Amino acid sequence: MAQGGSGVDATTSKYRGAQGMDPAFIKKLEQQFGFDKPAYDRFGIMLWNYIRFDFGSSYFRDVTVLQLIKARDGTTGQSLLEAFEPADQPLLEAISAKVEGKTARQKNPYPKGSLAFAAWVVASLGGWDGYYGKPGPKTMSIGLEAFMRIKFGATLRLQDV
Repeated sequence: MAQGGSGVDATTSKYRGAQGMDPAFIKKLEQQFGFDKPAYDRFGIMLWNYIRFDFGSSYFRDVTVLQLIKARDGTTGQSLLEAFEPADQPLLEAISAKVEGKTARQKNPYPKGSLAFAAWVVASLGGWDGYYGKPGPKTMSIGLEAFMRIKFGATLRLQDV
């Protein structure tokens, strides 16, 4: 029976998410996220990555958080499709309409379909309000996670559950 760094066997795990999953798949996930290494190794790797401004990849076509930070100013000219699925555009536009405020600084100034438009939405979901500087990696990471949850919920709504 396969055991990962957590010492928990997928077939006997009390964690509901691991039940019925292939132990080889669980092992692959543990390696992907570093759970096959001790905590002090993971911490050291995290610090080394931060020193190099490597904030990791999102799960949207492997766009990095740093790419979103660069795109937030609208100077890269990148398309939204370089980081998101085509089906995400209407969702991003709907979210933008909901999170926009009343002042000019609280409105998304970027053209729909641009990565800058998406970065503005992601930053807003991460808690950025358009004031007090530009959104950083923490805000973008939080915003990406929020977008993933919203997308998952919207996907459930479209399915017969």
